[in-house]
Amino acid sequence: MTTKYPLCFIQLFILFATSLLVTQAYSSEPIRILTNGQQQTYSEIESSSYSEAMPIKQLLNDLKGAEIKDGEFAYTHNQFEIGHRWGAFELAIFWRYDYFLTFSPDTAWLFYLDKNNKSANNQKNYNVRLNANHLDSQGAAIGYSFYLLPELAIKTRLNYFNSGSMTYGSLTGNITTSADDYTGTLALDYSYKHDSIFNRPEESISGQGLGIDIDVFWQLTNNVSLYMQGRDVFSYIKWDEVTYTKATAITDRVSYDANGSIHVIPNISGINGYRNQIQKLPNRYLFDLNYHLESWQLALQWYRYDNFNFPRVKFGSREQIINWHLGYDLKTSAVEVGFEHSNISFKVKSDDLNLSKAHDFSFSLSVNYIIE
Repeated sequence: MTTKYPLCFIQLFILFATSLLVTQAYSSEPIRILTNGQQQTYSEIESSSYSEAMPIKQLLNDLKGAEIKDGEFAYTHNQFEIGHRWGAFELAIFWRYDYFLTFSPDTAWLFYLDKNNKSANNQKNYNVRLNANHLDSQGAAIGYSFYLLPELAIKTRLNYFNSGSMTYGSLTGNITTSADDYTGTLALDYSYKHDSIFNRPEESISGQGLGIDIDVFWQLTNNVSLYMQGRDVFSYIKWDEVTYTKATAITDRVSYDANGSIHVIPNISGINGYRNQIQKLPNRYLFDLNYHLESWQLALQWYRYDNFNFPRVKFGSREQIINWHLGYDLKTSAVEVGFEHSNISFKVKSDDLNLSKAHDFSFSLSVNYIIE
């Protein structure tokens, strides 16, 4: 789970940001339709990661480190985008890196024991369940915004994905430990670019697909608004002749070595081959109920990644030259700080000032320039 962006595009982004010198009051309305011949060029970079069972850094370091806690999922979403808007339309090109893992607490614990050379508890049955969904892609998008009612704005966007790297599949089974060995059965079924289990030589793969994003902004009263942001509401990525492995491992030749570590000689049967694969990305939703007066606002937010929920609150200023906000995530205890200007916005969120211990970390930076 790493953040990857081409260096030249990051440099272009920085140069673009430093060229913006316009000072005017900032309005936080999330859907804007340009009028009177206006056009807008923009660029955005965002990165969001969360790991429930262990710090993000420990997850990236093969779980080596302090004892983990119970958890069921981890994800990262990273995207760099450049686009142009005119009237109600939007065109963009983007680069994305996404990784989503769901697992049983037993699975995380077994991986932790193995990576840290620790022995398992005696007489325990471990339920193994691991699902991986990874996509490294680039693509293009077209969006269209319109008013369904004077107080109700909607934005739809169609994304085209082109990718040469993925991991998509599962590992399931049961492992039972005893005083001097462990036994069990594992079933593996996954498609991939890089085989991290059996080290099959890499081959070129290719996938293309589509995704749909939807935004809805509803001004309920003069002081209350509701905003819904849906990302990857629908996605469909088709892989032709992608490399895959389907195998079963029966761990009937296992023992503990002199150091107490598990020594396994499994009986493995299965196949390597090529198959067509359909990949779908996890949905991401943000619901924002906002109460605002002339110069400040309070928001109750609900962020949902796949089937996992993150309730949040946010308080900040509005209609100023430079606005600020503070946010708090009730699930992760992460604090968010953000600043917004008519041409540039930035926010960062973390549950720990020591980033090596953070379970929840995100940042985003966006810049835009309006051509009158």
